[in-house]
Amino acid sequence: MARISNFAALLLLALVCVLGPASPGRAQQGCAFVTIAELESAFGIAFSDGHGSKIDNQTVDCMYAGKEVPVLVTIVNATLPPGSELAAWRAQRKANMQRLCELGVPGLAGGGTFEIVPDLGEEAYACSLDSYAGPYQVGGMTMLYTAQGPNIFQIMVWLRKPGLLEAMAVLTRSAFPRLPR
Repeated sequence: MARISNFAALLLLALVCVLGPASPGRAQQGCAFVTIAELESAFGIAFSDGHGSKIDNQTVDCMYAGKEVPVLVTIVNATLPPGSELAAWRAQRKANMQRLCELGVPGLAGGGTFEIVPDLGEEAYACSLDSYAGPYQVGGMTMLYTAQGPNIFQIMVWLRKPGLLEAMAVLTRSAFPRLPR
């Protein structure tokens, strides 16, 4: 199994900061978008309590770690910054993700798979990247971004396995009613 290195965890935080502009004062609520029970049901493993933080005035996140399985899940919600135009903001975020997916991330394979996810929110897209040790795939990262109202809701999972994107979509749908309006 792949282990999440300190470098990978820092890289994930950097990605969140670069890609993300939730509402002011929602830092303490960053973990309220998805419950532990929903997370455990979707992935079929036990998770520790989430640790939320406020990245900036428009972004909150929550990180969860698997208790017995080495997996890290990050939930991020970014809301439209004041004075921004919704369509342009969404288009820029999507272009940033597609470029990141095509270029890859240090420690993960370049040229990930970027795909549009149908029937999820107003617009949804995902990027899947693999990590290798020699010729063997040892893990990777899957990111799902969903636009809903003034929000771009993101789930990032340091894991690659069949059915993962579907589990992430289930979590996203359960979070929709909890997003800022």
